Amino acid sequence: MTAKQKVVKYVQNHQLQVDTYSVDNVHVQEHATYGSNGLLSSITKFGADGHVKEQDRFQYSRGVLTELDRYAPDGTLIERDFYANGALAKTVAISAQGITQTDYNLRNGGLRDVLTYGTNGLEQTATLYGPDGKTIVEQDAFSYTGTTLTGVTAIKPTASGGTETDTYSPAGNRLVLTQAVIADSTGRVTEVDKFSYLATMPRDSALENRYDAAGNLLETDVLMHGQVAKASIYNADNTLASVTTYSGRPGHVALEVDTYNHGTLAQVQYNNGLGLAQSVDVYSSDGTSITETDTFTYTAAHKVATETHYHGQTVFENDVFGYVNNVLTTETKYDGSGTLLETDYFNADGTLNHVVTAPVATTPATSPTPFPVPGAWDTTSGYGEVNVLNAVNLVTGTVHQAAATPTNLDWSVTTPKFQDAWANGMTGKGVVIADIDTGIDLTNPALTQHLSQYSWNFVNNSANVQDDNGHGTFTAGEMVAADTGNGVVGGAYDSTLMVLKALDAAGNGSDTDIASAINYAVNHGANVINLSLGASSPDAILQQALQYASAHNVIVCMAAGNEGSNTPDYPAGYAQTITNCIAVGADQQTSTGLSSASFSNHTGSTTGYNFVEAPGNNVLGYDLHGALGVWGGTSMASPLVAAECADLLSYGHGVTSSQAVQDVVCGAVALNLIGSMAVHH
Repeated sequence: MTAKQKVVKYVQNHQLQVDTYSVDNVHVQEHATYGSNGLLSSITKFGADGHVKEQDRFQYSRGVLTELDRYAPDGTLIERDFYANGALAKTVAISAQGITQTDYNLRNGGLRDVLTYGTNGLEQTATLYGPDGKTIVEQDAFSYTGTTLTGVTAIKPTASGGTETDTYSPAGNRLVLTQAVIADSTGRVTEVDKFSYLATMPRDSALENRYDAAGNLLETDVLMHGQVAKASIYNADNTLASVTTYSGRPGHVALEVDTYNHGTLAQVQYNNGLGLAQSVDVYSSDGTSITETDTFTYTAAHKVATETHYHGQTVFENDVFGYVNNVLTTETKYDGSGTLLETDYFNADGTLNHVVTAPVATTPATSPTPFPVPGAWDTTSGYGEVNVLNAVNLVTGTVHQAAATPTNLDWSVTTPKFQDAWANGMTGKGVVIADIDTGIDLTNPALTQHLSQYSWNFVNNSANVQDDNGHGTFTAGEMVAADTGNGVVGGAYDSTLMVLKALDAAGNGSDTDIASAINYAVNHGANVINLSLGASSPDAILQQALQYASAHNVIVCMAAGNEGSNTPDYPAGYAQTITNCIAVGADQQTSTGLSSASFSNHTGSTTGYNFVEAPGNNVLGYDLHGALGVWGGTSMASPLVAAECADLLSYGHGVTSSQAVQDVVCGAVALNLIGSMAVHH
């Protein structure tokens, strides 16, 4: 059996007393007394010899412990502990000469400060701890002349693992910081800061000179009320590099930043109360005159919105900054008259991705052959089914023998006679087609052989153009898919594809994003744009974007819509008024030839304009993940016409966008003149 300590409780003089014995139950180890309120009032601890080792006495306020006094066997007070809300707050160690140490505690039980005292009762050292109560953040040592404090040395750890040693010396009736020595983790001195105090300066002010280890001046700071009021930074050759003037309390932000070129004034920046630049004056090389002034405006999130550049009072450039979720994405630069100069595109980390200089609108060159006259106009199908062979003959000015019809390709490719363009070397090589859609399947190698580096996602403003719907993958395949022997091949398979994702996973997109994509395509070198999308209502933003594309000789092919309406959707409806734009309806195979698909919208006009049809029903193409699918709609017809335009432009020889559009339209054949065709899958 295990021995048990004996605890004896008894009442003496109306107070509870408790004696705790040693395990052998022979000697009393502890004697405790309690007050009439039931609170512990004292503890006497005994050694094995029965003599008193320590006596503790407790004091309370309203039942809460406030003080514990510890006494030596001879009754001398050796320690006094003070409590706050029941937690130890301060411990004072006492010797015969007086207080020797005081510990201040945090509420979490850790240390805050530890102070030690000499036999004269003066503070000798102070150790300061961090919030965790364990990590030392500063150690101070005090020196005296007699009983007068004459100096303090404070040692602090730095973030880099080194130390900073601060020396304080008397100045009048106070101690002031006079020197700070910074050393690295090996103890090597890297910087020395020296402080001086002028009688003319306010009490809490100083002049700080910072030097490197070799004694070269790095910086001079004017300190006011403990903060830097002005900072002057010097180059290695001791010439002035910059001067920054700060506001006073509260706030303490840089109000003015003067930059020098080895001592010569180069630039002055004036900031507002938030520290944001309001204007910048750029000086001549001799620092005597202002050559340029820049002013700034900001977004609600304090991001630069605009920067305007002046020569005197004349604006010569205006920069507009674009953001997504407060992350810089674009900087668009205009000259003083508002003409676009260039657009800079940025990565998510703020680094420059690429710069695009705005194209210059030009007058189309004279076509190598006279513009032909289109055929008969039909209010349903416009000028009819596109015929690539006819267009090739028109663009070259030569009648070519029809090439053999491939039996292994889909009807959507062979019926318009793309094989005749290929046979004459027109495969879209050197031409850039921008497909504004839902993106493409980037895992399908048949679609990625000629991707433009400028592909972009306008839905989430990133370079990720992976398709999350399938529509864009299908339309892209009709234009650029490589021939892998499965019946699918792009009509302009050698062209470069610029993938511009402006539609989301549901196939929806805003007019703003689509218009931005059109402008982007023009600015990034697209020759042809395909828009297999539409809505019932016109939109001025889209109209302006199409006009911009047309003015810069970019062809835009647009799906007419699938409602079976008498008029095309928009933006296809703008083909009636904007040159270089083509509205495209869908046709389908019948037992006797071709007819307009029942769902395809009509021309909406008795007067001819750039409206043609192309295969748009039971079209074979790529779904997501490389699978084949059969789709229908004017969305399938428009990419075929875009591919035809790309093939014609790839002929070279000065072929213009206007001539390519004219040859597509004039090469079309009325549906009632087309005989039945075999379907090849």
